[in-house]
Amino acid sequence: MRIFYTLFFCLWSAALLQAQVITAPDSIKPGLGNREQQLKRIKERQKRLFRDSVGGTEPANTFLLDTTLFNKYGDLLHDDPEYNPRQPLWKPVAQVVGINAVFMGYNRFIAKADYGYVSTQSWKRNLRTEPEWDTDEFGINFIGHPYQGTLYFNAARSQGYTYWQSLPFAVGGSLTWEYFGENTLPSYNDLIYTPLNGAALGEILYRLSSNILDDRTTGRERVIREVAAGLVNPMRGLNRLLQGKTRQVTNREVYEKEPINLTFFAGVHRQNQEQDDVFGDGDTKVMFNAQLDYGNPFEVQKRKPFDLFRLRVELSAGGKDTTAGVINNITGYGILFGRNGKLGKMDLLTGFFQYYDYSNKYFFYTDNQLLIGEKV
Repeated sequence: MRIFYTLFFCLWSAALLQAQVITAPDSIKPGLGNREQQLKRIKERQKRLFRDSVGGTEPANTFLLDTTLFNKYGDLLHDDPEYNPRQPLWKPVAQVVGINAVFMGYNRFIAKADYGYVSTQSWKRNLRTEPEWDTDEFGINFIGHPYQGTLYFNAARSQGYTYWQSLPFAVGGSLTWEYFGENTLPSYNDLIYTPLNGAALGEILYRLSSNILDDRTTGRERVIREVAAGLVNPMRGLNRLLQGKTRQVTNREVYEKEPINLTFFAGVHRQNQEQDDVFGDGDTKVMFNAQLDYGNPFEVQKRKPFDLFRLRVELSAGGKDTTAGVINNITGYGILFGRNGKLGKMDLLTGFFQYYDYSNKYFFYTDNQLLIGEKV
């Protein structure tokens, strides 16, 4: 009899523990209404279940979640591996080669740029010559090349590869471009900026597109989500078309997501021509800033690259503070790996972060000549 009661107590305790784990908090089930009705109930349930606690900013019922699968907001911590399997190696490799081919064709046949006329002779010279430090504009080195790197990176990332597994594709794409894509000598600058910043911005674009996508939806909402995600992350949009995912409907969430905060602020900036003038002659321009915060730095979880990042963009118009266009500044950082902890009552997150900083302002220039990196 004692054995019977012991066995009953163990089974009863296990049942209580299992009741605290939600394995599929948002699955759509047959017989419970149409898809739109169930999605509406799912959203209302998540909002009710994980609403902020009174006087705080954290969800009140996080103990209900399996923290190996979901974050405290009820979203997946990892992309569903069954829905997002890693594709064969040749597929991202072929896309990296295709990206370079498209850029090479554009430079030669449409832009007709001098550097676009490559040949076997230019390839041999590049392979035999040491790279140089180029003097391209800030916009080319810190925006153009990193964006090209995001295409290499997401050729793999959007086909089931992780951040670290996708990084070599950005490196390989940059190397082949520098040696074979242009007839100029390979550039140390670009060999650094393209893969590293391309991976950082590429992961940011991948995660933003994940927060936009919802493969449970249909109709007009689905079209809007697919188009928006494709604009944010073109390589992912292309691969979703090739994989048939744009029309595939799931009964549960399949992408990792973290909470997003988006802040906008604007103002007017006045820059005097003379140092000691208070309201003297000068340029007045409108300034606009957008800041995006992704993830909760103080949620205890196993950290992956860029499950926490911040990106801020500053734009201006109407003055001469920006010489290369309306973009004044882009700054951001993302975690590569780290760990949460406590110091007394203070929550801490320690780790290694990757930082990106693009700045192109009028005060870096005088008489249209660059003060930094060029003799005047």
